[in-house]
Amino acid sequence: MPFNRYGEQPTRKSYKKTTKVRKSYKPFLRKLIVMGKEEQEACLEELLEKLNDYDYNEVRLAAMRLGKIQDSRAVEPLITALENEMWWVRTKVAKALGEIGDVQATQPLVALLDDNYVCKTAAWALMKLRRPAIEQLLNALRDSDDDKRRCIIFAVSKLGKPFLVQIIQTLKDESSILRMSILQAISKMKDERVFDPIISAMNDPNADVRWEAVMSVRRLNNPNIFDQTILCKKFAEPLISTLKDDDKRVRWCSASILGELNAMESIEPLRKLLSSETDSIFQHKIKEILQDFENKNT
Repeated sequence: MPFNRYGEQPTRKSYKKTTKVRKSYKPFLRKLIVMGKEEQEACLEELLEKLNDYDYNEVRLAAMRLGKIQDSRAVEPLITALENEMWWVRTKVAKALGEIGDVQATQPLVALLDDNYVCKTAAWALMKLRRPAIEQLLNALRDSDDDKRRCIIFAVSKLGKPFLVQIIQTLKDESSILRMSILQAISKMKDERVFDPIISAMNDPNADVRWEAVMSVRRLNNPNIFDQTILCKKFAEPLISTLKDDDKRVRWCSASILGELNAMESIEPLRKLLSSETDSIFQHKIKEILQDFENKNT
């Protein structure tokens, strides 16, 4: 029997029950569309009662369904259900509150940011509540807990351009883990304002952050995000500079990305790197990149 998503091997009975719950969810959504008002009222009452059920799977399913119904009368019972002892139930309850979008849930969800298991979902739900919930999220970036702030960065980055400045400012944080998370977040945004922060991060004192900055260029190298010509013009020189980095991972990634960007100006620096590099695998990789450049020129 396979392990479930929580890393536990369920009993045959619980495994069958969970599978049954999952299969019964989508048909409910289809029924909801064609339900009359009276049927929806009866359904709402039944689901609110199930939030107090002893069976955690029933509570989880009820929360999921209430999130789709999006009736504000479910907000207070769902807030109470946030106290459920099972984190995977709390996750679905927090998501349902986000889907309903009632500001009554702001403070309970802010409190849930301290829950390591549910933090990311709570941040996502607060994002759905918009202002002033988003202001609460941004204020929470001052917290000392790195895991909490990483979850918040993940959620706020989904909001895109309006909050990009606040996200970039946190790149000055002393936590290298947080700086890496920020780079991961901003490198998925279609906004040229992320270019300079990424280039600056290539000179970060922490090797992991420098590596993440270089990897950010690879994530940006997507035709759906930016034209490759723009990226090559902006990042070729900074990437060439990182070919002298003390960390082999940074040099390796920079060489690979220069090849992907078709940065012809990197041919000579790559040849110099080939002559000084001692790692045979890395040498082979550089030769492949140089060979690709030659093939493109012929």
